[in-house]
Amino acid sequence: MFGWKEAVDRGRFIVPIDEILMRLPRSLFFGLIGVGIYYKFIRSRPTLVSPKCGVAQYSSDSKFCSCGGQLEDIQEMKWV
Repeated sequence: MFGWKEAVDRGRFIVPIDEILMRLPRSLFFGLIGVGIYYKFIRSRPTLVSPKCGVAQYSSDSKFCSCGGQLEDIQEMKWV
């Protein structure tokens, strides 16, 4: 990481272009790993909606809303 020690040694506060280009492949690699983890674990939870009251929530053990309506997957609902 470009910190204050490097800034004092070089006399400037910006990262040179050659160092940015050196760090770019590693940054892209770890960024893609982070995006993959996000899509695997975060997006896999379906959103459920109660047609009775319209409350949306992530999947849970209960298939019923506190209003008494049955929770349905938002991707499988028919919109009219």
